[in-house]
Amino acid sequence: MPEDTRGSTSLPESEETPGRGGSGAGADGASRRAAAVNENRVAPETAGGAVRAAKTDSRPRALWRRVGEAVLMVAVAFGLAMLVQAFVVKPYVVPTGSMIPTIQLNDRVLSDRITFHFREPRVGDIVVFRNPMSGGVPLVKRVVAVGGQALEIRNGYLYLDGVRQEEPYLAPERRGTYNWPEYRIPEGALWMMGDNRVESGDSRIFGPVPVSDVLGRAFLVYWPPAHMGRLR
Repeated sequence: MPEDTRGSTSLPESEETPGRGGSGAGADGASRRAAAVNENRVAPETAGGAVRAAKTDSRPRALWRRVGEAVLMVAVAFGLAMLVQAFVVKPYVVPTGSMIPTIQLNDRVLSDRITFHFREPRVGDIVVFRNPMSGGVPLVKRVVAVGGQALEIRNGYLYLDGVRQEEPYLAPERRGTYNWPEYRIPEGALWMMGDNRVESGDSRIFGPVPVSDVLGRAFLVYWPPAHMGRLR
């Protein structure tokens, strides 16, 4: 008589019942867990290496960025210095003793390039102007007469329009005893003289200087420190 199989359930061949084939399944699971552990161990090392490589790659870039910033700062500073010298203040060396005692030999002075945009040079101003004789190194002298004034020198003393000038900046031994006949300064020109009248190449040699040749007003001795001070 055929066996009645209704109500009974057969297990699929691929499935294992407890107690049969259990040791094989356990070994496979253990292998998978070991592999996962190994992967977890390797992953941090790989990530750390990538971070170190990224840091190493970024160092040259950071260095070049700093170099670029430094070059830019130097270029900006140089440009500003050139603008300041061209339009505001310019330094000069006085290589002669023609302005002693006011300016000593090889003193360094600062010249203001703004003042004469707002007013004309006046008697008593110490100015820097283009060299009328050689066109070389600019000269530093004092304005002693301006356009329209009549200048005369008697026994070393300066007269303007017949009035003797005090000139307190002159040392008596450097005044000299020479004479100069009366001369009227042309409009738009200046008569320049050094404070060291006995040793100065000035308008007595090259004549009046056009106002347009004036480069600035010398206002300060800044070097050497022992001579530092405002010019008057």
